[in-house]
This record gives sequence, C-alpha cells and structure tokens, in this order.
Amino acid sequence: MMIAMSFWFSKDTVTHYSELYHDFTTMQVGMHDIVRSFRQTMDQFSREPGRYRFMGTEAYAESIDRTMMFYGMSFIQEADFPFNNYLTMLDTLSGNSVYEVITSWMENMPEGKWPNWMKA
Repeated sequence: MMIAMSFWFSKDTVTHYSELYHDFTTMQVGMHDIVRSFRQTMDQFSREPGRYRFMGTEAYAESIDRTMMFYGMSFIQEADFPFNNYLTMLDTLSGNSVYEVITSWMENMPEGKWPNWMKA
C-alpha cells in the first residue's frame, strides 16, 4: 500500500477539479446500469420481513430532469432518492430562487418518491 501511495504522490497530479476532463468524470454511459445493480443487490438483502435497505445517490447532473433519472422508472427502481444539491448551486439565495428550485424539483419528481433538499 505504501508503494502505491508513494507512486501517486510523487507524480504530477491533478490538484483542482477544474483541471479534469469532465467528460470522463460525470454522467458516464452505463451509470444507471451500475445504480440498478446496486439496487438489485440491496433488494436481495431486503427480503427479510420488516427490513428495507434505503438507497440514496449523489448525482451531480447538469439539470433537475437528469437527476430525476436516478429515481428510476415505473418498471425498474434505482435510488430511493438522489440527493438534491440544487440549493447549494444558487448564486443568490433569495425567496424566489429557493421557490423556483423547490417547484422545479416537485414538478419533475416521479409520483410516490421522496423529495429532499440539501443546503451546506
């Protein structure tokens, strides 16, 4: 382990998120397949009566409708809820901006799912 750490620490590495090629760091093809496989595994361990494995995801999609995809579809479930970090992205925190984010989330959220809001 120490050899691996020494290797990576001695290299010229990326030190800031802005230095990354984001087409390789976000919303990759196959991401939903991975999330669905996590859900299936969690469901296997939720078969005991009275036991349910809750699944939250942290997805930084470029829009609310793309984040909604992490709830899954009516015929295949993914996360119980994707963390909603859109309030943290507001440049100006005002009543109107908060209202717009919450309204957009609620209008796009699939029926029967749980909303959530995160503010750092």
